[in-house]
Amino acid sequence: MNSVSSSQAIRNYIEMCQVSTFSAVMVSEYLNIPLRTVRNRLSELCSEGLIMLTTGKNQGQSLYAKADPSLQVSEQTAEKIRELAEQNPGMTQTAIAKKLGMSRQAVCAGFKQLGIEVYKGMKWEYKHSIGQTIYGYVYHEYATRNQIHQNANLGISYQELGIYLSFMVKKGLILFENSKYHTNYRTNNE
Repeated sequence: MNSVSSSQAIRNYIEMCQVSTFSAVMVSEYLNIPLRTVRNRLSELCSEGLIMLTTGKNQGQSLYAKADPSLQVSEQTAEKIRELAEQNPGMTQTAIAKKLGMSRQAVCAGFKQLGIEVYKGMKWEYKHSIGQTIYGYVYHEYATRNQIHQNANLGISYQELGIYLSFMVKKGLILFENSKYHTNYRTNNE
């Protein structure tokens, strides 16, 4: 099954789903799609806002639920979310939710209303200073992830760097070829 048809099959499963929560394993077994593919598609659907990751677990597996498209927060609440996030840039959505006494889904809705994109595995914001430093580093030389981590002085872990690099490649901000990262500028102008 190709990625388009697996995505559609998973979307159909979610639409028809009669249970309140489901796991990647349940979807994988029901649709006979490899677990890795299902996890990737569920992650994409989370970022699209069609489903949400719940706080529960079933036999060690993360549980998902259909997202409530009507979930919105007031402008005042959205501003409280922004203020807390700006004061504590490393704070996760779950921590923000706990501090403000609301659900993580409400915090996510607040970020969407504010126009702040949140990506799985990243904190509340794409830290532009880190992105700019990475871009500046690979603008001047082709570099592997390890070279960037050792030399760019980003102050983040190797795993977090991987998330940033994946995001930047996905958004077309940098390129990844021959196991090295670089900018489009270097390719076009050398």
